[in-house]
Amino acid sequence: MVKHDRAEFDKKLVQAGLTTQAKVDASRRQMKRRLKEDKKKNRPRKQRDIKITNHHLIGTKLGEILAKGSQEQFSLGAVKFDKN
Repeated sequence: MVKHDRAEFDKKLVQAGLTTQAKVDASRRQMKRRLKEDKKKNRPRKQRDIKITNHHLIGTKLGEILAKGSQEQFSLGAVKFDKN
């Protein structure tokens, strides 16, 4: 059915008492909503830059070792790290 035909058909149904104007309006709203849902596109979310800081290393043994930066290798507990 074409939109114009649908409107005329609904009008005649209301006049004949087979439906109410409220039901016609509700179905029209539902049709519009379905059309909108079909047109909706999933938009990608904005990518946010994640800033990684070393604030958690301040005051720790690892933070001090990394801050020096002159040693070729360092040990943290029983683990040895090579700085290459």
